Amino acid sequence: MTVNLIRKTITALKQGDFLEKVWLVLMDKTGDLKNKFKNKFFKFNGDWYHGKTAKEYELTRIKQDWWHEENRILREFLKSLPKKISVLDIPFGTGRFLSLYNENKMDVTGLDISRDMILEAKRLRGDLLKKCKIDMGDARNLPYPDNSFDIIVCFRFFGGHVTFQDAKKVISEFSRVSRKYVILELSAVSEEDSGFNLQNLPEDQPIDKSNLSEKERIELFKGFGLRVLVKKTAYSNEKPFVTIYLCEKLDSQ
Repeated sequence: MTVNLIRKTITALKQGDFLEKVWLVLMDKTGDLKNKFKNKFFKFNGDWYHGKTAKEYELTRIKQDWWHEENRILREFLKSLPKKISVLDIPFGTGRFLSLYNENKMDVTGLDISRDMILEAKRLRGDLLKKCKIDMGDARNLPYPDNSFDIIVCFRFFGGHVTFQDAKKVISEFSRVSRKYVILELSAVSEEDSGFNLQNLPEDQPIDKSNLSEKERIELFKGFGLRVLVKKTAYSNEKPFVTIYLCEKLDSQ
């Protein structure tokens, strides 16, 4: 146990997200602390990336092996899809996937709740951003008509503190505005480690801390009209495993 803890600490220090991980552990393990601060700091996932946090976001994340594995998997998924399709990237963040979209000649729209993250995208991505439409908005209520985009791409969003209630709203919105595909990242555990199912999961439970099994995750997507075509594990050194899903909208067939 001690050796494993030391190993994880060293890894977090190297990747530059040690303090963030400590905070998330405290929020997860200390119920009183979580309830005291969640409304102040975590009104909704993505709405705390401002100021210094936004400026240092990519500099910190680029040190993580997980960051590069996500890029590799998304490139693989996009290659399997038609070129010149439209994509909504949410949360858009620093526009890290723009080069991949450009490779596939995609028509790009990005949406983020943080103005500071969008400003960082403009600083970091340069000319690539000129080809995109960037909006500010809330993933729970997307400002687009039904079937607006061929594909929705969502990474690093459901981790940490998106509740089950909000996650359902977001996935429902993804299904609504997508014509064909949704790519999203969620964590899952093995069947034997699962502590909840969709029927008994509290609405205010963070979805990535819920210990929903892989089977339950797939059922969740299916409830919103999404069928998993392919899944890839992006980060398996810890539980729950972080998995990226390529889903197809059922009524698009």
